[in-house]
Amino acid sequence: MGTTSLVAWIALAVSAFSFLFNVIGFYRSRAKDLFSLRQEVLTKAEKTRSSWARSIQNNKSLIHKAEVNNRLEPELQAMLINFLGSHQEFLEQCEADASAFAKDVYENGAKFTESKCREYLRMLDPNLEVFERTEGVAERKYIELMERAEAAGRISPV
Repeated sequence: MGTTSLVAWIALAVSAFSFLFNVIGFYRSRAKDLFSLRQEVLTKAEKTRSSWARSIQNNKSLIHKAEVNNRLEPELQAMLINFLGSHQEFLEQCEADASAFAKDVYENGAKFTESKCREYLRMLDPNLEVFERTEGVAERKYIELMERAEAAGRISPV
């Protein structure tokens, strides 16, 4: 230790501890960021799944409306019910896919890396945007079809 003073060694030790605490803080911050990303993926996966489920319920409601509407001509009613039924099958498949995706996120989300989280978010965000833009479109189209059928005289009077 000869010419090196005790003060220099103490300053070096303080600097080393300070550096160590900064490194620990950095990794804690990254861990918190990764946890937040994982939570965001989980939340959006569930939101996507529930959006498909809500679309299914809305479509079922429209099918029921078409089935009980005895004012429609039978041919038009059958065509409408057939279309809505086909759409229902599509929605159910999409909901099954979204449920499988959400299940994967629930089961394996704790193992996701930052890049996998970002990849999943890139897949989920466009789906949620589509749901936000198309919310209520089926109902409006159904109403529009009923109005057009009435204007064309394809709905019998009450």
